[in-house]
Amino acid sequence: MPSSQQPSPAIISQTISADSLRGRAIRMRGLVRIANANASGWAGLWLRVDRSQAVGFFDNMENRPVRDTTWREYVIEGSIAADATQIVFGALGVGGMSLDVDAIELSVRRNGGEWTPLAVRDAGFEEDEKSSRQGWGRNLYMSLVRPTGGAPQGTRYVRIPALPAAPTVSSAPARASDSLETPVTGAVSEFTLARGLRARVPLSLTDAEARTASATTATLRAALAAVPPSTGNDDLDVRLADVVIAWNVFRHFYPYWNDLTVDWDARLRPQLAAAYEAASTRQAHHDVLRVLVADLNDGHGSVRDVAKPARVGLLPVTFRILSNRLIVTGSRESTAPVGSVVVRVDGASAAGRIRTETQLASGTPQWKRTRAEWALQMCHLDVAVTLHITRARYLVCRSDPRARRTIAPPTAGAGQGSRGGL
Repeated sequence: MPSSQQPSPAIISQTISADSLRGRAIRMRGLVRIANANASGWAGLWLRVDRSQAVGFFDNMENRPVRDTTWREYVIEGSIAADATQIVFGALGVGGMSLDVDAIELSVRRNGGEWTPLAVRDAGFEEDEKSSRQGWGRNLYMSLVRPTGGAPQGTRYVRIPALPAAPTVSSAPARASDSLETPVTGAVSEFTLARGLRARVPLSLTDAEARTASATTATLRAALAAVPPSTGNDDLDVRLADVVIAWNVFRHFYPYWNDLTVDWDARLRPQLAAAYEAASTRQAHHDVLRVLVADLNDGHGSVRDVAKPARVGLLPVTFRILSNRLIVTGSRESTAPVGSVVVRVDGASAAGRIRTETQLASGTPQWKRTRAEWALQMCHLDVAVTLHITRARYLVCRSDPRARRTIAPPTAGAGQGSRGGL
């Protein structure tokens, strides 16, 4: 059973909505250097524009990787399609390459216009690691380092370490010709899955096998083209179809069958019933799928609305759930001091909100509680959130993208309400 070591790519990323940016040019800039010019692999910035029905712009600098061990600015430019849904960007190291990154900038412009910067959370990597998790995503178990000396801008930069190699194993006997470099007709790779299932994947195709322009595929494509797109719809048929598709993936292709005790066959009808009874709203549709993912008890599982991503911000307070109570553990509002207990959120019981968010999260009990804390700290931009607390009558917080790093002073005395923004 041959095996090989495949170093996992080390990646950081951030995502923004493309709704208000469609049809514009986009530019990403950043200061980058590699740690060791003699290391194997490559590194660079990366930028991707996701579209609703097709692949959009993508550049990861693989054809012009970073090769200098001194700081240099690198640039990626592309375009945002008219049907773009979101923009994802970041930096990566592939094949054991470590890199340092600072001063990420994202900007857009119309034809012939000036470049207009976009808001990037923690663009200079000056925040501490815990705060930055609200902005930069990364590989699971990857530890980022933020050195405090030698930054080209500000006081810090981020170091993305090379990840250790992960073994890949094939149960098929190896042949010298079974490779991507020297394909052989009929060469295959076989894998043992679970529950008696095996997969056989061809490593090469003949010209006839690779062609997709056949009468059968042409008929199928015509039929699919005649179906109205479901993206953005929340009606009953779409909800039921989403449940069936997600259920099918978990039932037949989830990689940790042996560690999971869920009877997916028994769960299908209740999941379909929940989708049938849910209201025809975006949030109800979202929650139906969250319930299904919650059955996994896998902290990697989540549901994202890529067609209509919500514009969200953070309240100027942080929470912890202790003994089923929502406790203020950090605050930029004098009317919500640390140690306050939140009793109600927008008129709803805080205990009820904790229970709902915990049930809709996937993972261990500890991770469910953490996800619930995050969810309760987030709010829609420009939508007021009222918190009733024990040490003040109430607190009104407004998340405003134009004042992301400042808090307005209270407009009334403690206990009378205040407004702030992050």
